[in-house]
Amino acid sequence: MRVLVISRGPAGSRRSAPGIRARAMARVLAEQLPGIEVTLAVPDHPDLPDGPYFTERAVGARLSDLARRQDVVISMGLPLVALPAALSSHFVLDYFANFYVEWMLGTGRAPAGLRRRARRDGDRWYLNLQLTLADYILCATESQRDAYLGALAGLGLIYPDSFRRDHSLRALIDVAPHGVRFEPSPTRDRSWLQQRIPGLSDDEPVLLWNSGIVEWYDPRTAIRATGLLRAEGIPAHLVFVGGPYPGGDNTGAREHRAAARYADELGLLDTAVHFLDGWLPYREVPQVLAGADLAVCTWRRTLEARYALRTRYLDLLWARVPLIATAGDPFGDLMASRGALAPVPEDDATAVARACAALLADRERRAAVTTAMATLADELRWERTLAPLVRHLSAGARPTAMPKHLRLPGMAARLTGTLAWRAVDAVGRWQG
Repeated sequence: MRVLVISRGPAGSRRSAPGIRARAMARVLAEQLPGIEVTLAVPDHPDLPDGPYFTERAVGARLSDLARRQDVVISMGLPLVALPAALSSHFVLDYFANFYVEWMLGTGRAPAGLRRRARRDGDRWYLNLQLTLADYILCATESQRDAYLGALAGLGLIYPDSFRRDHSLRALIDVAPHGVRFEPSPTRDRSWLQQRIPGLSDDEPVLLWNSGIVEWYDPRTAIRATGLLRAEGIPAHLVFVGGPYPGGDNTGAREHRAAARYADELGLLDTAVHFLDGWLPYREVPQVLAGADLAVCTWRRTLEARYALRTRYLDLLWARVPLIATAGDPFGDLMASRGALAPVPEDDATAVARACAALLADRERRAAVTTAMATLADELRWERTLAPLVRHLSAGARPTAMPKHLRLPGMAARLTGTLAWRAVDAVGRWQG
């Protein structure tokens, strides 16, 4: 069996969730199913692969040709150029986020009017097209699964024979969360951070914001909390690790600049609040985590939170960095219930500062939190989180979705809608 894993984001030294997940998936499949041939297709020039699989840089016609020669294609949505592969291969759709909600929030970056509608409706038609193409679907949480089951039902894609064979529909759509890193956790070492933050001493607490910033995050609350800690005599430093997301579309750039301006307005920029340049290389992230005392993640209560699995939490679990985070997302609530996260209310800098101060002052409590994090991290190894996909392929990748010939009218209609709205958006960009 030939299996192609397509990374929809950079998978080299600077990579975010899509590239991290694609590489982990290729490694686990190659190790768990030695009888199959696994290829990872990436859009950039990757460094050496982490496992016994082939890696190819494949975009455009090269990706289309590579996908057509596979038995199974796995992707966070097939690029339009590779759509013919969905007709000849078994297509596994890896929808590890609720893209309906995330992309709706992201349309705010588009100009108002027809351009914004074109972006919104183009995304909607594209997402529905991917669900129509899929022979098997993965998501990251049970709440995501519920949302996608509703979408499949609304699109008429839940086939009665599939339901009769499997009343749970797990053979059609199942949960495969993001996992923790494969390598051992880092030991505490502040030297990397001290090289980049002049004057940072060993006894000054470091709070880590260990990713980029997008529309639904709330960096201002974390920044205000740092100022409050300073006012109380706790010389805390808040370090933002990620700049704009890698991939070339400048995602997060506006929010990153706004957060830096806000820190400057409060007189905290470069003294108490620090922004590392660019997107940190994946292999350097452990060095940052090794120097952090705590991590902070504050976000706004939007529909996104109902379905989120915040991948930034996984590195914190792996490195045993205690986390203070806004309460209310499924994975954060799971961590809190296991004693691996300190929850705080939304938009409450005072609560964040108090939670940080309490953990910094109580070594025994921090030790209990890190023990809880280690236990949960062991449960979230990639080998375990990707078990549904391994089972599906080891059983021969037998589809339980509606037969493809019955999906063809829906495929055609949703492809037409996708192309039409993308054309409208392209014309709008060309006109300026």
